[in-house]
Amino acid sequence: MARRTGGINEFKREMLPFGTSLARQIAKQNLSNLNNVYWVGERSNKLIRNSFSAIVMPTPGPGVHGYFGQNAAWQEGVDEFCVWRRQHVLISVASLLEVYVKSAAVAAFSAHPELIDKSLQSVDAFTFLKFPDRSPKRLSDLILERSDSFTVGVWSERFYRIQLIFGVLPESLLELEISLQSIQTIRNRIAHSYGTNGDLRRTPWEPMRKIEVSPKQIELATKTASEAIRILDNSVFGPIIGGFEMVHEFAIWAKKYKRSRTKRDPQNLESDFRDHIGGVYGRTPGREYNEAMISYYNSMK
Repeated sequence: MARRTGGINEFKREMLPFGTSLARQIAKQNLSNLNNVYWVGERSNKLIRNSFSAIVMPTPGPGVHGYFGQNAAWQEGVDEFCVWRRQHVLISVASLLEVYVKSAAVAAFSAHPELIDKSLQSVDAFTFLKFPDRSPKRLSDLILERSDSFTVGVWSERFYRIQLIFGVLPESLLELEISLQSIQTIRNRIAHSYGTNGDLRRTPWEPMRKIEVSPKQIELATKTASEAIRILDNSVFGPIIGGFEMVHEFAIWAKKYKRSRTKRDPQNLESDFRDHIGGVYGRTPGREYNEAMISYYNSMK
């Protein structure tokens, strides 16, 4: 894949290299993949439902699975699959939102650990990337505990916990609370219906309860999650994360790079790092950005 330069050309600790955090970039990739999966199913559902005669079924026998002897059984199975697919798309939307929140919070706290440990007020936490032994022993556990708290409970409580540390949240984000809670409530109903926390059927002849999720609900959930991530990234986590994620990636890569070559050539360091990112991702910060970041990293004592 050809790489292209994107983002800013000047490295500054407080500036995001692509205008958004890497955590949000991942969330956007996951949302795009999920959207494709959902629409492949929706667009092909009618065709699959009417395809019984075109599908070669296995010969029935002991240990043989997936045999549908009649068209009616096949169509019933396809209808069940449609319900299941929509349910799990909505569960995935709720999950990837929580993954973003936790990932972005971890990056923000790692960049500025003084937010949760006042004793680190004057410490450059970026140095912990180059010298991990300098990091306080319980810091990583504390960061994970605080970040996990943002994904537990109803959304009003999550917003409150985030607000206690990062300050007043944008009104546009708070306006999404009802929609976010609706997604979470449906998600919990679906998840619990397959576990022990749901309304259990007492007898096998009791009708199975289907938790229907409409296309409108899924589209609204996807848009709401995407908008919540955008606002959180632009106004809450992103400004705190800054260049931390990129320096973190460089620190990991540089150690492997050094071990993989018998004679390391400093002249190739920046170019090889850009290849490392752009070869897979397709875009990379500019050369000036990388050179300034590497210079900053090397200056750490």
